[in-house]
Amino acid sequence: MIDSGAIDEKVASRMRKLIQESQEENLGYLFLTFSHSDEARLFLMEHVKTYLETTPIDVSLKSVVDHSHLDSAYFLAKARNDAKTVEEIARVREAR
Repeated sequence: MIDSGAIDEKVASRMRKLIQESQEENLGYLFLTFSHSDEARLFLMEHVKTYLETTPIDVSLKSVVDHSHLDSAYFLAKARNDAKTVEEIARVREAR
């Protein structure tokens, strides 16, 4: 089309870029936590073919997954709770 003069190089370049961007794959992910394993199984059964706009979404069930290492606030809160527990145990021992 460039050779025939139908479009110029600038338009052709933009079209190539759009085509390339539309072929890129989004590798994003999401962790969804349920309060009970039955709820997770129901969600999985109800969302077998899930789409986000026109993109199919793969939903998979993970049985034993610990993501606490991803949350530093979790460790800080856990350390504070552990420290309080140690102090309370020490007070109980002193009271005896």
